Amino acid sequence: MRTEETNRLKDKLLSNPSSISLKANLVESSSSNKDMFQTKGKKGGQQKSFKGSDGKIQKNKVTCYCCGKAGHKAYQCYQRKDKQKPNHKQNAQTTPQVNFPETEEVVAAVVVEANLVENKTDSILDTGASKHFCSNKELFQEFKKATDGECVYMGNSAIAGVWGKGKVLLKLTSGKTVALQDVLYVPSLRRNLISGSLHNKVGLKIVLEADKVIITRGGDFIGNGYLSDGLFVLNTLPVISNKSTSNSAYIVESINIWHGRLGHVNFDSIKRLKSMNLINTFEASKCTKCSICVESKFVKKPLKPVTQRCTELLELIYSDLADLKNTLSKGGKKYYISLVDDYSRYTKIYLLRTKDEATEMFLKYKCEVENQLDKRIKRLRTDRGGEYNTNFLKEFCENNDIIHETNAPYTPQQNGIAERKNRTLKKMMNAMLLSSGMPDNMWGKAVLSACYILNRVPHKKLDISSYELWKGITPNLSYLKVWGCLAKVAYPDFRKSNIGPKTFDCVFVGYAQNSTAYRICVYMIIRSVNLWMLNSLN
Repeated sequence: MRTEETNRLKDKLLSNPSSISLKANLVESSSSNKDMFQTKGKKGGQQKSFKGSDGKIQKNKVTCYCCGKAGHKAYQCYQRKDKQKPNHKQNAQTTPQVNFPETEEVVAAVVVEANLVENKTDSILDTGASKHFCSNKELFQEFKKATDGECVYMGNSAIAGVWGKGKVLLKLTSGKTVALQDVLYVPSLRRNLISGSLHNKVGLKIVLEADKVIITRGGDFIGNGYLSDGLFVLNTLPVISNKSTSNSAYIVESINIWHGRLGHVNFDSIKRLKSMNLINTFEASKCTKCSICVESKFVKKPLKPVTQRCTELLELIYSDLADLKNTLSKGGKKYYISLVDDYSRYTKIYLLRTKDEATEMFLKYKCEVENQLDKRIKRLRTDRGGEYNTNFLKEFCENNDIIHETNAPYTPQQNGIAERKNRTLKKMMNAMLLSSGMPDNMWGKAVLSACYILNRVPHKKLDISSYELWKGITPNLSYLKVWGCLAKVAYPDFRKSNIGPKTFDCVFVGYAQNSTAYRICVYMIIRSVNLWMLNSLN
């Protein structure tokens, strides 16, 4: 209200009401309603007479825009190229036609001529204008010069030159900002003209009542204006051009508002809806990051695969502990720890009763491999599990010049080599148990056999087996047997008899460590080389 009162007072001070003569010039269109120009009861559309203030009969003193003579209007003038003298043989009510220039640059609008004091910051609502017009170049946020010969044809046959076009921001009384696109820069205008039809095209509702104009959209108040000297002036605060102004669009409804209406759908989908004309027009150039979407839709970013690999044995050792979910092995073990060399991918595993045995098994592994290879372990990478986060292991690594690397919290991908190796071993273990029909408590023997086989199978990234890189010799696979198959084991010499069978039945359950014997199970696990196996899954 304060803005409206200020504008009213300013208009009264700047203008002389007694000298104002308003004249609205309507642009004639070939697509206009035919009944608009038809006359009733008189030929040629003659003007009706009326009584003046002195009581005498007077003719309507209108001036033709074509010939300049009084007594008729432009559409009745016979001097127009498209207007001929009436022919009684033809229909006397033929709708007059207007020849417009065919160029797209020509803009037709309803303009208002008034003897007003020039004010190039006021914005007048023109319900007949087909474009927005601005006479103040400082109000343009974006500006592009017009091509030569571009002009506007006014309703009074006057021609105004168009110097350019661009975007103008207007801040309304609701505090919302409206961005007017493709505004024509016409310096010869006294005031800025806001097209009512373009507002209606983007979904704005304009109500003219009680000397006021009210603009709403979807029931939400956008802005208002007041009637001043026969013109509806909008209560606006023009935004002066600023290069740092954000490049948003018809900001009455921004892309962020539609983002909320559409249930926080992604911005690309909103832009597609806009291109399909399913939602109101707005410019979706820059989209601010939605904090709600960050909180509700956040997912972990995939880690980039490690491209750099070690160039020698024991340069980096990966370690991880696997839990068998309280399924005890035949020896009472419920965990196993895997130790993987980064260069060769050679893996060694140890069965554990408790997690705190992990440090002890690492010390055992260190002594064994360093003695065999005559090399030293340089780095150890583990997760942040409690089995590795002990003061003893920390002091041991410091005293032996071993760098203990740990992954970030809740990021097992950084220890992916050991994690993937354990997953592969578990899959092989399950397949071996299912195919053989062995009970679940034999998982320990199955996972040891799976690791033994996996070291001798060519690695997909190395095209060579881990055993060959570790030992320097090609592995012999001819003695591998089907795990869990039936085995005929020869009796020892001291138990042989001259009469009766010379073998007994048992089950093959693995390969002996540091030996060329097989591991078989009767009622206990024994080792033997004098046996015959039925290589069948049944």
